[in-house]
Amino acid sequence: MRTKLFNPFIYLAGGKALALGIAGMIMAALLGFFGHSHFNGVLDFHKFRDGLPLYISLAEQAIIFLCTVVPFYVAGRVFSTSQIRLVDVTGTLALARGPMILTAVTGFGLPADIRGLADITAGVIALALVGFVFVIWMVALSYNAFSVSCNIKGSNSVSIFIVCLLIAEISAFYCCSLLYPHS
Repeated sequence: MRTKLFNPFIYLAGGKALALGIAGMIMAALLGFFGHSHFNGVLDFHKFRDGLPLYISLAEQAIIFLCTVVPFYVAGRVFSTSQIRLVDVTGTLALARGPMILTAVTGFGLPADIRGLADITAGVIALALVGFVFVIWMVALSYNAFSVSCNIKGSNSVSIFIVCLLIAEISAFYCCSLLYPHS
């Protein structure tokens, strides 16, 4: 059971994983849209007071995914001694974003506007912590996706993963910021 929750890539990769991952990203975008929340980075989830148009929610998912795949695929090509297939890297990394569906669900219970400590209730803290657990799960899945699809293991794999994740987060945050209406 633990392997299926944290490393399903042993059983599922390539095109099937990519199709499931894309379906999951679309679901996360839809849930975010209806819950007035959004993903503006690989690890970021926020509420919007007025919500965003659906096309922005969908575009965020595509941008985040591309900003994630590129550094991990390049790292796999550079650091792996194995033959790396783009479909395996994209498929496993797409599937690894699955917990973001659950993060988006937590957004329905979070207030859109927290202006001070008085607005932070036990319920808000509990939902934020649950959402944080889902983000941690997604990171663990992403590491295993990278490790399996690029066949990179050991202490070097952790360092490479962290650098790639930082590059993905910074580039996704920047690219997503270009989507938002500026006032």
